[in-house]
Amino acid sequence: MLVASSTVHGQDRPAGRMDGTGVPAEYAGKWTCQASMPGYNLPGVSTPPTTIVMTFNLRTDGTYDAPNAKGHYRFHSAQKTIEWLDGLHRERFSKTELSRRANGLPALSLIANKRYFGCFLTKKPGA
Repeated sequence: MLVASSTVHGQDRPAGRMDGTGVPAEYAGKWTCQASMPGYNLPGVSTPPTTIVMTFNLRTDGTYDAPNAKGHYRFHSAQKTIEWLDGLHRERFSKTELSRRANGLPALSLIANKRYFGCFLTKKPGA
């Protein structure tokens, strides 16, 4: 398994007020997201399939943090979507949606670097 990470310093909150509406408590905590990359068999070269893994924390106050970024988000309850307001996630993430798995547990999905990531809640706040 390949774990991708890059060092990027979190951005400060931009000037002006950005009050984020946070996710409900059941969606707050540490999220782990995964995407697959196929292997390639080219003449003289082959690469194995890999899995990209990334993690971040969502807080109910409309803030998030990851190993390489911090910022703010807004939860849109009617659409069950997240809008990234600042930080690295604003630049890299799109189509972030909250849902439920077949067993009723919270789920999250997003697009990053033109790849679909499925996410699961690995740790609730205070757990």
